[in-house]
Amino acid sequence: MFCPFRDHIAGNENETMEKLLTYLENTEFVRWVYAPDQQNDNFWKDFQKNNPAEVEIIREARLILLRLKSKQDIAESRIESAFPQILQKIHKKKQLHNFKRIAISTFKYAAIAVLFFGIGLFITQGKYRSAIDEMNRQFSDISYYNGSESRLILVDGKNIIVNEKKSMIRYENNGTVIVDNTDTISQSLSEDNLMNQLVVPYGKNSSVTLADGTKAFLNAGSRLVFPPSFKGETREVFLIGEGYFQVAHNPNRPFIVKTTDINVTAVGTTFNVSAYPTENKIEVVLAEGKVNIDKNEFSIFQSKTGMRPNDMMCYNKTTKTIDLKQVITTDYTAWHLGYINSESVDLHKIISKLERYYDINIYIENPKIVDKKITGKLKLKDDADETLRVLSITSGVKIKKINEHEYLIN
Repeated sequence: MFCPFRDHIAGNENETMEKLLTYLENTEFVRWVYAPDQQNDNFWKDFQKNNPAEVEIIREARLILLRLKSKQDIAESRIESAFPQILQKIHKKKQLHNFKRIAISTFKYAAIAVLFFGIGLFITQGKYRSAIDEMNRQFSDISYYNGSESRLILVDGKNIIVNEKKSMIRYENNGTVIVDNTDTISQSLSEDNLMNQLVVPYGKNSSVTLADGTKAFLNAGSRLVFPPSFKGETREVFLIGEGYFQVAHNPNRPFIVKTTDINVTAVGTTFNVSAYPTENKIEVVLAEGKVNIDKNEFSIFQSKTGMRPNDMMCYNKTTKTIDLKQVITTDYTAWHLGYINSESVDLHKIISKLERYYDINIYIENPKIVDKKITGKLKLKDDADETLRVLSITSGVKIKKINEHEYLIN
């Protein structure tokens, strides 16, 4: 398996991987590598000059990203279909053995592997070695899915391309899948209850009604791993990115959304989870009902937090701390209805949402307006140009179109 920094991490794997993740999860760092401009280039050059101890780790992080950018999207269906089964094998081993928490967060690296297939995992201890080795082999030298259409991957590896910008998928109890109320796909339900996967690229949205009746809306740049039918005492899904969940009520079978660091447990309620690997925080916003936030088996997050309607829980991946406060829920959930609602929200946060939604890059030339407060309701139109025109008028900033995928704000 390719590992550009294997020798370097031999002495201290945990510390080095944490440093690498700091850069790989940093949106501005990734932008500097893939789409450098004068401002961010100057920033990172000055940063390295002032922090010589970081130069080597930055070089390694750049190599990883540049290598992935140059790889063609080959053998994609094989790796996409393999990922849910590998997660299932890890889950099975967890049931067979008493768990001993390992220093490195396995699910965090599973999420990173989804995004950066060339990185691999660097775990040398614990009782999950065979499953991790299999994941390493499957993910070696294969890039993250960067297709332009949403994709549903079934347990048998079958790939269903979903062409609509906003797609709707529904699961029946017998495993039958209905896409956009027209296409019907049958799949057999195995005893192992292996996972399906819905992948939504930047520029698209999708929703899926799970077999229990729970409805999950997935924002751009997200994926959801879930079983075609729920078995056992809980209903569990794994989320990377952002999802808005309307959970079917069942007090005897809690619904659990797993992320790289935390679990969100509900019986029947409505909430939003934002857990993008490129962001340094995980946000949970509760619209209705009640949820509990707990650590997952692979996290060092120790506390358990209950939430009430209009609460937002923000978990900082770096400091491992949480912040709980009351918010206007529509500021965080309105995206699934096709608009952004903002009450004194920083401009750069609005920009980040628009970049994901339309699969574009928006550069803020004037640093003084990065934190400019925006208030109002912005409809997410089909055309990015029209949405940005409205934003320009309501916010008082000038937006210039550079090309089909890039815009400049000054």
